[in-house]
Amino acid sequence: MAVTQERRMRAAAARRTAMLREEAARLHAEIDRQRDYIKAQDVTILEDRQEAARQVEGVTAALLEMTVDRDRMENAWRVASMEHQRLLRSTTWRITAPLRWAMSHIPTSVRRLVRREAR
Repeated sequence: MAVTQERRMRAAAARRTAMLREEAARLHAEIDRQRDYIKAQDVTILEDRQEAARQVEGVTAALLEMTVDRDRMENAWRVASMEHQRLLRSTTWRITAPLRWAMSHIPTSVRRLVRREAR
């Protein structure tokens, strides 16, 4: 009877060992699957970061270009404004002010006639 019980215990131990080995194999497979998933996520994250870096570089370059354009336009506006002020302060502009005022109060048809005759 002791031999039979020992055989049963060995059989039970063998079954338990087989179950544990199967469970270990299943867990190793799950770990491998999770590891592969994490690696794929790492690659995706790296690609996303690289794309974001490229976009930041593009936006930075565009911003720099717009800043340069804005500075050029501001300088052109300053030059035009100074030229306009110089023209308004000129003697010729001041002398012709009464004539311009008078011309603005004359009907359009008469103004056209005066302009044609002045040519």
